[in-house]
Amino acid sequence: MVFQECQFFSIHFITRQNHELMLTDCNMNQVNESDIIIINLLKETDKPLPGTFLAGKLGISRVALWKRIQNLELKGYQIQSSRRGYLLTGEDTMLPHEFTPGAPVIFFQETDSTMDQAWKLAQAGAENGTLVTAESQNHGRGQSQRPWVSPTGGLYNTFILRSPLPQTWAGAVVMESAWKMIELLEQSGISGVEFQWPNDLVQGSKKVGGFLVESAGSPEAPRFFTLGMGINIHPLLHPSRETASLAELSSHPPQRRRLSQEMQNHLRTWAQNPDCSPRRWENRLLRKKTPWEAETWRGEVRCFTPAGIAPDGALMDKQNRRILGFGESRIVRKKGELS
Repeated sequence: MVFQECQFFSIHFITRQNHELMLTDCNMNQVNESDIIIINLLKETDKPLPGTFLAGKLGISRVALWKRIQNLELKGYQIQSSRRGYLLTGEDTMLPHEFTPGAPVIFFQETDSTMDQAWKLAQAGAENGTLVTAESQNHGRGQSQRPWVSPTGGLYNTFILRSPLPQTWAGAVVMESAWKMIELLEQSGISGVEFQWPNDLVQGSKKVGGFLVESAGSPEAPRFFTLGMGINIHPLLHPSRETASLAELSSHPPQRRRLSQEMQNHLRTWAQNPDCSPRRWENRLLRKKTPWEAETWRGEVRCFTPAGIAPDGALMDKQNRRILGFGESRIVRKKGELS
């Protein structure tokens, strides 16, 4: 079984052999051993390294070195060029070799949708916790197949999760993911981001990010969940909704890789032994006094004020009665708010 992994016009083939995923290089434009040597040398100093020095270390020409530097810049490394040489001034890359060892990380420079790529890998047996990520998407999607604007530099992740939870508890996967992401943002000094049930991260009325979950299997025999997560890292103009970004909420936003690594480690462990404690989610995710309205798939509009969250992610009232299940409505919003 063969899949493609694209890293800036490069292709990797992932094949199933001896029950392990093996990676075979097929294009020299990928991040290769020479690139990793360049990055490691740049990381070891706070002074520019002459091009002659770097080219000599690698045994390549200055022109070939310049092309490697350009390739690295496209992948999230900020490298300053001057007469004195090359200086690494920062990085926010999602390249797999920068992650600490753990579950696999599959990187695309550009793809249609990380959700679609993750689904293919999950069907082929990719392990629990596998992360599929991309620099940009050309067909990203959110809830109800709405387009997800995905320019270069955002955070576009999909996690493959294998869990004993039944398909009908997909809402619990989103609740846990939202709970963890808000915790990570608060630890990074970003406050004021809230969860708008069932999918969105918001700052006031502005959308910061969101989640999308899909599942395979049956209530009796779950197979896997794919959990998509998109976060606006830089300011973004959206044609139909106000947005906010981490760069606007903090002068020093957290690295995409750190957020991704923390989420991957947490969800990988949680999926195997899920803690679906409503109280824990409610304290961080639920605005209990806010009137909401939901539009059902049949066009009905229902108004309510939630008072709790069920273990499967559904909304509950003060009498602990179920108000609205995850995925039961087409649109959920604060009362009076435009879609």
